[in-house]
Amino acid sequence: MDESADEAAPVKDSPEEAATDDDPVPRDAEGNIIPPDVPPTTAADQRFSITVVEDFADGPAGAEAADMDGDGDLDLVVNSFGWRGINPTPVQFPPGSLTVYWNGGRGLADWTPQSLITRDDGIYFPNEALPHDIDCDGDLDLLVSGGFFVCEFNPAVGPCGALFWLENSEGDWIRRDIVPSGSPHFYHRAEFVDIDHDGVDDLITVAELLDDAEAQWFKGTEGPNRFEATPRVIGQGGGSLPVVHDVDGDGDLDLASGQYFLEGQSYVWFENIEPPSNARPEGVWERHDITDSQGRTIQLSVIPDLFGDGIEGWVGSNHVPTPETPDDHEAGIYIMEPPSDPRRPWGQRMISDGIESRPTVGAAFQAAPGVFSWGDVDNDGDIDLTVSGDGDDRVFWFEQTSPGQFTQHVLAESFAQAAGGTVADLDGDGDNEVVFTSYETHEVLIFSLS
Repeated sequence: MDESADEAAPVKDSPEEAATDDDPVPRDAEGNIIPPDVPPTTAADQRFSITVVEDFADGPAGAEAADMDGDGDLDLVVNSFGWRGINPTPVQFPPGSLTVYWNGGRGLADWTPQSLITRDDGIYFPNEALPHDIDCDGDLDLLVSGGFFVCEFNPAVGPCGALFWLENSEGDWIRRDIVPSGSPHFYHRAEFVDIDHDGVDDLITVAELLDDAEAQWFKGTEGPNRFEATPRVIGQGGGSLPVVHDVDGDGDLDLASGQYFLEGQSYVWFENIEPPSNARPEGVWERHDITDSQGRTIQLSVIPDLFGDGIEGWVGSNHVPTPETPDDHEAGIYIMEPPSDPRRPWGQRMISDGIESRPTVGAAFQAAPGVFSWGDVDNDGDIDLTVSGDGDDRVFWFEQTSPGQFTQHVLAESFAQAAGGTVADLDGDGDNEVVFTSYETHEVLIFSLS
């Protein structure tokens, strides 16, 4: 998630390809972007083969798998931040894009891209695109969270936070704003849940600033835009990837997340004390601190069946600039262990080894590890983890060898600022594949266990 970072890939030098100070991205005579000359990624774990979905996805930053067209197979939705070009200034960055890769059903190499958002739409840092039937018409729409704090440092851009959804209207995609582009708050993920029990899905998320964060929810409505424009505040804190879950087992849904931009705690959760009412339309929520021992974190997730059928588990990932703060916090992936009363501090157990970010150079901030996902990677019946090194240029998978015990494997090297890690059966053969993207290599790759 190091959205402000760039890579210095070599590009051939010719008059029509030259980048300029105003536009550091090299283009041909027709104005098309000339991709950087980056060697193709190879699998470090020789048990896996690689299939290329896209070799230049313009700075991809994530991939979701869903049957977007209802034809029975899984398509890929890829969000991209946009290649920053050759030697950009710290505040030079382009708008991003969003692309669906339609699964043709004839094997892992059969994909047809369709652009849903292009650079011309002016959406900066489009983050995770969440497939969901938002308008309840039987097909999947897409919720898009966007923005990042660096926009404010570019006078030509300004605040760029956004939260909107794309209505799937028989192949046309209609944009519906919840938070119009230009908000000082930026968003990375939202979840759908009926908080006020009125039968209509609401939207729960965390709005972030460079030095603050606020957990919010948007009330769902029956109107065409589907959500009220003004959020209801849950409380201060939380971070980019919130999770809705009954943390304390009392029958209602709480909110938990890692915390990055607001200093103090590594992970927090908000207890749902009282549902929304006329007297308290936002509801009553109480924040609880999980731990402050891991520094800034990027993700906290609860994983169903992680330790066996019906046995869920919590996993966390911090995000540490190791060379700058070597004695601060150890970068890693952690099993988080809530006590019987989760309002008390949680236990933790690190399962990773040797994940460490590269040094930060100029505006290219580096930290590790990054986001993670999960699924049965080796098709042996249990849940494994897939992990982006982010500022560590490797991607990993963690094989669960017995309940709660993991062996770390390097899936690929030289694949920095990776995202995705989606585990899914993309070709319908009964075995799962893993999809990773890399902002630096521009690739969208499928890793298949041979």
